[in-house]
Amino acid sequence: MRLTAVWVLLLFCAAPACGGSSSDSPSAGPVTGEVSAHALCHDALDGRPVTAAATTLGAVRSTNIGGPPPGLTPGKDAFPDLPTTEPAAWCWTAAASPSPGYEGREWSLFVAVPGGRSQFFFGLGGIATPPTGPPSIP
Repeated sequence: MRLTAVWVLLLFCAAPACGGSSSDSPSAGPVTGEVSAHALCHDALDGRPVTAAATTLGAVRSTNIGGPPPGLTPGKDAFPDLPTTEPAAWCWTAAASPSPGYEGREWSLFVAVPGGRSQFFFGLGGIATPPTGPPSIP
């Protein structure tokens, strides 16, 4: 009986219900992970993103990058035509016009939403490793 239960579990987990996917499209379904976030960023920024992370517009609009609340919230008015539950992605790219001598050490953060739309959020310089996810200001 125990062996039969194990086989049933293995067969069940081979199906999409255990994390498998019935689609090969990286942008299929809601933005819930890195693959979909990369697809949003790629579509909105013409293939320029270096890193991408999934989020929602609600999180973007409430992200504080300095000071006690309300602090600085550059995304507070991002995509006002869309609901806070809208899937979005944090997209880091190399800065388009870095300061001389800082090539590869200046980054721009954009927020991307479905439909190939993006909005600049924040710029960061002085680090060689590409940032990931939302801005982190010490």
